[in-house]
Amino acid sequence: MNTIDQPKEIVLKKIQKRLRRVIRTYEKVIEKLEIQLAKMNLLDEEETGTTVRQTILLGLDQSRKFLVKARLDYQKVLEKQADLVAGNME
Repeated sequence: MNTIDQPKEIVLKKIQKRLRRVIRTYEKVIEKLEIQLAKMNLLDEEETGTTVRQTILLGLDQSRKFLVKARLDYQKVLEKQADLVAGNME
C-alpha cells in the first residue's frame, strides 16, 4: 500500500465506524418508537389523542428514511474501501 492511500483508508475506516454508530442509533430509536406506538394503540383514542400518535408515526417514518440513507452511505464506504484495497493489490 502506498503512503497516499493510507490516509484514505484511515478516513474511510473512521467514516465506517461513525456510520455503524449512526445505524445502531437509528435502529434503537425506531425500536423505542415502535414500542411507544404499540402502547398508544392499546389506549383509547380519546385518552391518547391523535396528535401524539401522528407525532410518533412521523418520527418513525423519518427515522426509517435516515436509517436507509445511513445504510446506503455505509455500503458506499465499504465499496470505496474494497476499491482502494483492490487498487493496491494490482
